[in-house]
Amino acid sequence: MASAIGPNLFLFFKEKYVHIVVLILLVTLASTALSFKQGKTNAEEANVILQALTGIATLAILYFAYFYITSKKEEDVARLELAVRPTLVWDIESSESGGVSLVLKSLQHPVYNLHVALKVGGNSFDVEEKHMDIYDAKSNVEKKIDITEMVSKGLGKQKSAPIELTFTYHSEVGGKYVFVFSREVEKKPYGYFFKDQKIISATYPWKSAPTYFQD
Repeated sequence: MASAIGPNLFLFFKEKYVHIVVLILLVTLASTALSFKQGKTNAEEANVILQALTGIATLAILYFAYFYITSKKEEDVARLELAVRPTLVWDIESSESGGVSLVLKSLQHPVYNLHVALKVGGNSFDVEEKHMDIYDAKSNVEKKIDITEMVSKGLGKQKSAPIELTFTYHSEVGGKYVFVFSREVEKKPYGYFFKDQKIISATYPWKSAPTYFQD
């Protein structure tokens, strides 16, 4: 509960900071005027306070303008990307012969400049694909990559280990997407068994920082 309160308070102050700053400035200005009227503050001190308040107000306005422009840009990018956002579907299949394949499909919209990085133990494997058309029942467009050797060497003498998969690709308007997954692989006498995948993080074109997922 306490961990959730912190971010919520931060978001509240981030959204309402202008109102808070204006309220503080008005209260301080009224207090200064009253103090000057009662003779508790001389003209020089009141002038210094007013100059400080002017500086704070200027910084607040500049920050508000920056925050508004940044938010508007994120909204515009998100609106554009959601119209052409590709959905990359992947799976790891174990064949009857004991081999392992990485299967890739693109839904709704094409995928551009795809890069897949796989890691198992100390072994890694990279896949590059410049363009992937949309998969459907008619075209049956999909990409199958044999990763048997990489999985076998990565496991070594271990019975199980996590496979880390990083997918980086672009939409047709240039937006960059990065998804990081993990999937446990177990070595069986007849081949390999793969447990359910876990998503670790996702980075979208309209966000400057990745979104992390926890169990």
